[in-house]
Amino acid sequence: QAVQAIDPSTSVPYWDYTIEAGYVTSGGGDMSAWFASEVFDDDWFGEASPEGYVVKRGRWAHTPVSRPSGEFAASSVTNAYGYLRAPWNQNKIPFVTRHNTSYGYTLDSPPSCADHVEQMKLTTFEAFGEAISYKPHGKTHTLIGGVWGADWASTFELLDFSFRKGRDLSTLAFVIQKAMWRAKLLECPSYCSAETSTAECKCTCPNLSEWLESEPASAVLAQLSGAPGVQEGMFTDPAYLKNANGDDISPTLLKLFCNDMHETAPVTGDSLESASPTDISFWSIHPTIERLWVWRRILGMDDEAWPANSSTSVNGLETGRCWGHDATDAVYWKHLTGEEGDVVMSAESGGDAEAQLSASASASASASASATESRPYTNLELYALMDPQTGDAPFVYDSFRWTHCAEEGYSETLVDEDEGGRRRRR
Repeated sequence: QAVQAIDPSTSVPYWDYTIEAGYVTSGGGDMSAWFASEVFDDDWFGEASPEGYVVKRGRWAHTPVSRPSGEFAASSVTNAYGYLRAPWNQNKIPFVTRHNTSYGYTLDSPPSCADHVEQMKLTTFEAFGEAISYKPHGKTHTLIGGVWGADWASTFELLDFSFRKGRDLSTLAFVIQKAMWRAKLLECPSYCSAETSTAECKCTCPNLSEWLESEPASAVLAQLSGAPGVQEGMFTDPAYLKNANGDDISPTLLKLFCNDMHETAPVTGDSLESASPTDISFWSIHPTIERLWVWRRILGMDDEAWPANSSTSVNGLETGRCWGHDATDAVYWKHLTGEEGDVVMSAESGGDAEAQLSASASASASASASATESRPYTNLELYALMDPQTGDAPFVYDSFRWTHCAEEGYSETLVDEDEGGRRRRR
């Protein structure tokens, strides 16, 4: 909005990384085409995988990672080194970090036009929202952030374990360890001095020896099936628990997840964890998938009901209530449109989500300071405010055409032609 004050024609900046994915496809799967993108030039985001993990040239060189201070010092969640990073990520480098491999693997299937076409087939808010975190954009964070300090690829090679399955597991390992930490299966140090090595400051499973002695490792791994993003049956499917000779490797898998193997102390790059907004690339990745969401709403959705009590990783691996995720939960933002008053729901809307959405949309057009007390928006109010049909949202996108996808044989609108004329139902 500050830029729009200077030039009102400014639209939301976004990086359509499916263009780079097209280069990989046309190059026979060569990922060097992705990392050679101009967005990783010094005058854009800087190096994709710099030596020593820190960008050293350009505008975003040596971007510092914050430590909590002042009134937020006591309440902020940090890693053991005191940085505003996830507690399960013992990254001690004081600057934003990047690495283009994860657990020894380099991905070869970045989010593509095909992934975005599949995403646009989802016409309910629940299905669209659940899927958008993964194939349409998740691997972009993996490719930029990466994980080092844990070479699973070499371990799996020695075990004669499938390369493809090993890579599948590696892409989920950071998610699984996060879920294990939340479930108190994995414990992390609360404090490590700057002189402490990451190998001495890593997270571990305090009950690992007991697990291995009292029950099959596969039974413990089966508990991880509820982790977000984990394919159904992955840890109960013998194909993921045995090597090429049919030997059970589940004890080794469990040790890897518990960081119990020799020289296994994973460190996650910032784009791949809770600190991802500190990497400048974050701010152009997420508008790319929001552009899909806006386009889906313009075309129409079959069901916009907001699912209740369906947050993942609640108390570990459970799905349930998590404040900030449900429809009527108040969130941080106020005054996004520059109006004097906040958007409020009509008292008559009660607890019905559809009625609340309708009342919220009405309120977003007519709220005034005299009619309401100042308070933040709820999720439903934000959803109504961002409705592209109303024109109330304080931003726009330049177009809803993906011409490069047409070159790959898809519709440039990412949807079937007969849907292109469809309009949002009221």
